Amino acid sequence: MIVDVRERFEYASGHIEGSQNVPLTKLKAFDFQERVYIICHSGARSKIATQYLYRRGYDVINVKGGLMKWNSVVPSRKV
Repeated sequence: MIVDVRERFEYASGHIEGSQNVPLTKLKAFDFQERVYIICHSGARSKIATQYLYRRGYDVINVKGGLMKWNSVVPSRKV
């Protein structure tokens, strides 16, 4: 599962197909059981979110470089 921690308006402007939007400001409502990949635009917010969720016992992985990196690595899947 991929969780995008950008704000809703950012997510609406383009996102990874199948990802869930849980803005960084709403992480207290986060409740997933499986491993989750956390992404944002550049990787800064996802790093904060990953640290926060990891300390709370979640199995999370930060997608370093965010969507900017995703789009450069997977050009056919641009958001």
